[in-house]
Amino acid sequence: MVKVLMINYEYPPLGGGTGIANHYLLKEFRHQPLTLDLLTSSPGKYAQSRLATNIRLIRLDIGKSKQNLHHQSYWDLFRFFYQSSIWVWQHRHEYDLIHAFSGLPGGITAWLSGLPYFISFRGADEPGYEPRHERLWQLIKLPIGFIYRRAHALDANSLYLKRLILNTWPDLKIKIIDNGVDSQKFYPAKMPVRLPVILSTSRLAPRKGVEYLIQAMALVPQAKLLLAGSGQLELTLKKLVRKLRLSHRVKFFGAVPHDNLGPI
Repeated sequence: MVKVLMINYEYPPLGGGTGIANHYLLKEFRHQPLTLDLLTSSPGKYAQSRLATNIRLIRLDIGKSKQNLHHQSYWDLFRFFYQSSIWVWQHRHEYDLIHAFSGLPGGITAWLSGLPYFISFRGADEPGYEPRHERLWQLIKLPIGFIYRRAHALDANSLYLKRLILNTWPDLKIKIIDNGVDSQKFYPAKMPVRLPVILSTSRLAPRKGVEYLIQAMALVPQAKLLLAGSGQLELTLKKLVRKLRLSHRVKFFGAVPHDNLGPI
């Protein structure tokens, strides 16, 4: 039986979409003929648990503050990289291959292990996606390209992300594997709504473009906009809503647990 180690610095309750996508992927792996360990960060102390008979969750203590579970600082990432690299080196003989869920920092750890590895790009692991990382990328672009080129396979979850990566490393061979949807949880409404209701589930961050969605509400006077999420732009977006006199049609719900999403 194939023994796989998956590395992802975030997993619920830490992080956002990357961790959620990883969660659903593990649910599908429960039915596959393999054993899989996921190495990730802990919101508290080091812990191990079993998600299925063939899947184990290993959480490393990176000193994460429970006040900010949805954002990983450079210090968080460095501590995870340092601890995960030591852990993987000590346990490398237990696995056949590594799946790095994000190129940074998991891809580096996978390469250091000497095992075959592949990388799933998720967003902040390439230049141009996160402006706050641009200075860092100037320092590490060359060695990261070396690591990406030596992966046995590369995939991205959208055409946009693939093109963004190819802007820096045009020679990479990248497959597109879209995120799946849990059709038991998310499905078309059984009862049609009388007025348009738009739901946005997103971090309130610059790259998400939520401000454009709010501005567009002026073109749909009968619609309501529900925003589930929090982030650095929350206060700015609330000011925009008041400025456009849309407070009666745009509602902020803050961060909503993933389990509370879905049809009502």
